[in-house]
Amino acid sequence: MRFGLTITSNDGPDMDPAERVENHVERALWARDCGFATIAVGHRHSFGPAADDDRGAALVTSRYQPLLLLSHVAAHLGSDVHYATAVLVSTGLHPVQLAEDIATLDAFCAGGLRVGIGLGWLPYELEAFGVERSTRVRRFEELLVSTCDLLTGDSVSFDGEFFKFERARLIAQSVQRPRPPIWIGASADAGVRRAARMGDAWSMSGHTPVHELVRQQGVYRDELARLGRPLPDERPLHRVVYIAEDRETAFEEALPNFLDQYRKRGATGWFQSTAELERRLAAGEMHWIVGDPQGCFEQLSLIEETVGANQVIFTMPQRTSPDKWRRTIHLLGEEVLPRLTSAKRSSG
Repeated sequence: MRFGLTITSNDGPDMDPAERVENHVERALWARDCGFATIAVGHRHSFGPAADDDRGAALVTSRYQPLLLLSHVAAHLGSDVHYATAVLVSTGLHPVQLAEDIATLDAFCAGGLRVGIGLGWLPYELEAFGVERSTRVRRFEELLVSTCDLLTGDSVSFDGEFFKFERARLIAQSVQRPRPPIWIGASADAGVRRAARMGDAWSMSGHTPVHELVRQQGVYRDELARLGRPLPDERPLHRVVYIAEDRETAFEEALPNFLDQYRKRGATGWFQSTAELERRLAAGEMHWIVGDPQGCFEQLSLIEETVGANQVIFTMPQRTSPDKWRRTIHLLGEEVLPRLTSAKRSSG
């Protein structure tokens, strides 16, 4: 089992831009020093605002773009870790530019890049790029095919519904051959099948409860078998994590943070009330890993046993303070991850 950390978060728009850059690099260095193997960066475009509603004000946030940020972080960490996009939102991407950027970043990462990419679903992002929701699946699949063609071909022509180009030849060259691995993020069954058909790995969603991931593992493996494809060596899973020295503190701090994160999604919010959020947390129905080190160890052990993931990439809730970031990375790196590694070695 390998472990990674998503170093980005939904920062407030009033935060100093240079300070945000320093925070990202600092988190990456902490994670590396605590034994994390992968540094990941999330992706959003035009994230809000949605309309305010009775749950509160809409979320207005600030982020840096992942390929640029990862190149900056790689200048500090070098080949000590792998790097992953988690995940690129496909809505505004063009295959020629994307392939050039992937090849360039893979060279900057010394061949350690993993390209997580997903369909995209937020209405603000679709509207920002003029993409009709009804076309996003066809557009995404064209993007995947044409980008992979460019990364592996010499002179490439493509004549699709959304992308057309003649004799395109990449200037950049990746270190990994034939190209960096493509992890396809998916949470719906159709997307899981697409990941089996078109990707090098299925990047399991951080927003899907464990029991649903167990069911979808069957969907994924059945599709791989139908296609005659082997189970990939890399099986990444994303999980939001909040850990403290004791369970009570973790839940006390996490609940308002999670509630704020979800209610500020406007029309795309997942939960309607504090009571519903509390009920799901207490019942263990959520996708979040919350608790003390022992509780987090148990939750991760269950995931490893049932879901089949061999890499977990952790994400902190939005606008978590720097001291809570440091605490989470330290507790995971010092008290949870070594136990998981030791338990796996003992059972093996």
